Amino acid sequence: MLTDLHDFFTPHLTAPIGGHTYTVESPDAETGLYIKKVMNDEELLKTVDDVEIINRLFKGKINKDGVPKGGLWAELEENNVPFVEQIHLGITAVYFFAYGPEAAKTHWESLGKNN
Repeated sequence: MLTDLHDFFTPHLTAPIGGHTYTVESPDAETGLYIKKVMNDEELLKTVDDVEIINRLFKGKINKDGVPKGGLWAELEENNVPFVEQIHLGITAVYFFAYGPEAAKTHWESLGKNN
């Protein structure tokens, strides 16, 4: 008999920013498969808005001005996380759910490095 998966594995991404830890919950299968499809198809990737994908992961809603609000966006705003760091968290989450934790860690730690 196998050990219960939840005894040793969490499907969510957690990331610290400025003394707070944020959790990007694992998406449902439809969203997760969509992210994997987009990230593995260069032509499709060119047509997709990264904020739209991040908004799905952050569980936000689009307001009347077309701007994502609510969900994890609200928590980040409440803690005054700068926009560039919010997007960096979102793209890291995309990497996490498309390619796995090692790819996400590499992306996460790349911010601010001169390439």
